[in-house]
Amino acid sequence: MTDLIINGDYATADQDSGLQTVEHIPRILQDVTMHLGIKRGKFYPNKDYGTALQGDMRPLAQYALACARQALYDFDGVYVKNAVQNEDTITYYLVINNEERQVSVKYEDLR
Repeated sequence: MTDLIINGDYATADQDSGLQTVEHIPRILQDVTMHLGIKRGKFYPNKDYGTALQGDMRPLAQYALACARQALYDFDGVYVKNAVQNEDTITYYLVINNEERQVSVKYEDLR
């Protein structure tokens, strides 16, 4: 188990128990969401962290799928099946250790 992060900050449980924790699959979903929400090159310790997705790429959903696969290539047991564009978010459909899951990432520069 690991600590739960919500909107970039650690989530607290209550006064006595400290931080909330999550199991394996939710932790992977949390890591995937953080990885896909950062532009590649903007994370100082690792220039390869994040996604190369740009808002002006067309067709956006196909580029988002390709960029997500590139960003997550070293995540063991994670495969990106599809990406669907909404107004300002992209929903990624994943297979994690033979379980289908999805994450939605909000991007500010989608047109």
